[in-house]
This record gives sequence, structure tokens and C-alpha cells, in this order.
Amino acid sequence: MSTPAQISANQANAQLSTGPRTPEGKAASARNHFSHGLSGSQFTVLDWEHQHAFDELLQSLDLEHQPATPTEQILVRKLAQHYWLTQRAITLQNSCFKPEIAPEDPKSSSLSTSVTRPRTTEPSTRASLSS
Repeated sequence: MSTPAQISANQANAQLSTGPRTPEGKAASARNHFSHGLSGSQFTVLDWEHQHAFDELLQSLDLEHQPATPTEQILVRKLAQHYWLTQRAITLQNSCFKPEIAPEDPKSSSLSTSVTRPRTTEPSTRASLSS
């Protein structure tokens, strides 16, 4: 439990911490916990990716599908974004899972064990499995 002095000091310190004030500071703060770019509320082309490559992809999909309504425009844009995110995931996967670190016997890996043996929380199911 905090002492009254600690609570008072914390409240006084909190008054000094107002967060970012400039648009640049707010933009930087918004990306504080940004790690891989595979999820989130907003699609972003990452710094290590090429914005012009995404723009070319979107332009080629626009030319191919020629969206005529707002819904079609949304769908074409989402198509480009989902394709881009898929390619990003494959790139990250390939950089994380090198063949030289893969287990010799894939059946012995903890991932395959967790996938092949379903986990249950129902007491009746656990009891019938152990009998």
C-alpha cells in the first residue's frame, strides 16, 4: 500500500507529465509500441518497405479492376493492403524461421504437439480422456 506522501508525490508528478503536444510528438508517440505492423487499427507502409512499391501495386489493381463505386474502391484498396500484409508476414516469417534452427524431427517440436493434442477445459471431457 502506498503512503499518503507517495500518493501526493505521484499526483504532483503526474501534473507535469502531459504527454506530447506537437503533431510530430503525437505521431511519434502513437508508434511507441509498434513492433511488426501485422495488426493494428491502421494500415502503414513501414520505414523499411517502399511506399512507391505499394503505390504501384494499388495503381495496378485500380487499372485491372476499375472500381466504379465507393464500395469497389474500398475493396480494391483492402485487396492491396491484405496482399502487402501477407508479403510482410512471409518476409518476417522467413527471417525468423531459418532452416538451420528448425528441429530435426518436426513431430518433437512443442508447436506440433500443441497443434496435434487438443486442449480442453471441460471437466467431463478431461475425465473421459483420462479413463
